[in-house]
Amino acid sequence: MPTPADGSEATTPARTAGAESTPAPAPAPTPTFAEYPPRRINLTGPAGSGKSTLAQRLAALLSLPHLELDSLFHGPGWVPRPGFAGDVEAWLRGHGEGWVVDGNYRKVRGLVWAPPAPDADDALPGADTVVILDLPKYTVLTSLFGRTMRRVLYGETLWNGNTETWANVLSTDPAQSVLAYCYTQFEEHRQRLVDAEREGRARGGVRFVRLRSREEVEGFVAELEAAAGVANTGAGAGTTGDGPS
Repeated sequence: MPTPADGSEATTPARTAGAESTPAPAPAPTPTFAEYPPRRINLTGPAGSGKSTLAQRLAALLSLPHLELDSLFHGPGWVPRPGFAGDVEAWLRGHGEGWVVDGNYRKVRGLVWAPPAPDADDALPGADTVVILDLPKYTVLTSLFGRTMRRVLYGETLWNGNTETWANVLSTDPAQSVLAYCYTQFEEHRQRLVDAEREGRARGGVRFVRLRSREEVEGFVAELEAAAGVANTGAGAGTTGDGPS
């Protein structure tokens, strides 16, 4: 019990007979996907976590256009394109009604996660939902190794004519090998996403969904499928991730 400055014992005011304390207000319910359907979704996570695969599924499910940020970042010979940020902004403005974007580039996170600005005529329509694929390192590396080997063995052509080679697979230089980069930078990359999520929640206006296993990924897709069915029939409620902060 606190002691007043004059040294006398502090007392607690007596409660008036019959009076009841005012209960704390109940927290606002988290909106469901049916109540708050995602229309602008950004998928983030390390290479090999399944961002593009999941993005394609969500784009098809929700009938939204899909952008893979890698396709705008990598020029021929894997050289970063100087117009990357401008191209991303132009694409987002051209698809303001809804989109699914996958990628982690910090250079354009401020564009993709642009906070709501309803009073600004030229406000950029940023993400309303951010999905973070926070899978175990072993799961990601296993998937990434399989993807890389498939691309090398079958000579898959990626963005702007780029291909992955045996030199990329065998290199231990993180700047040359996506496998080496993921192995050595996994924890640091994860922490950057944790920090970015914390900052995004503080700004508000974005719902964050963190998925920690393939099972949670499938559960998330099932929730959206159920919500989409509800939205199409105009009935009931779906399930939810984290609501808008």
